[in-house]
Amino acid sequence: MTRIHQEDFCQALGLPARHKYQWPGRGATGYNVAAIRSILDRTAKPAGERLKFFHITLFDILLGNVDSHAKNFALLHLPGGQIRTTPRYDVMPTMLDRRTTDEFAYYLGQATSLGDVDGAMLERFLADLGFASAAGRTRIRALRASPNCVRTASTASDASSGAPSLFFRTSCAPFQKEKGSKSLSLATKSPA
Repeated sequence: MTRIHQEDFCQALGLPARHKYQWPGRGATGYNVAAIRSILDRTAKPAGERLKFFHITLFDILLGNVDSHAKNFALLHLPGGQIRTTPRYDVMPTMLDRRTTDEFAYYLGQATSLGDVDGAMLERFLADLGFASAAGRTRIRALRASPNCVRTASTASDASSGAPSLFFRTSCAPFQKEKGSKSLSLATKSPA
């Protein structure tokens, strides 16, 4: 048996656990997209890890998971000095619990909550992750224009019952169904 060292993003950034969320007063010194990018740039395959992180963020938006804090992402330090991200853990649709906030754990451009999500926010998020090229922007526009777009749910309080009610925004699904498969997987290419 070989032990593999794992460190969460708080540890990788030298932050105490209480700083696992981005808060306006912390600026560039806390958990934010610039810090996430700096972590992903230390991995064996930075561009691939940044793209994977972008897809994870899209999945979280579609799922209604806004609790993607720095203790929910981690790095594996493999033999030979290779570093890669761990499989995803602690993923759940937090917006189904009306006691939770819709504020993101890390802000996506100027978007601080699910209600702020739009195409411009996704383009800015991609640029902040290091995909500022025309090809990156084209990828986002292709996703937004895709006939495979789905409607994602954001929440608002239903005044009559107090339970979360859903209102929908058109957003893009980074998913594809593989032929013969009963499950969806993250797409690795823009829809044709």
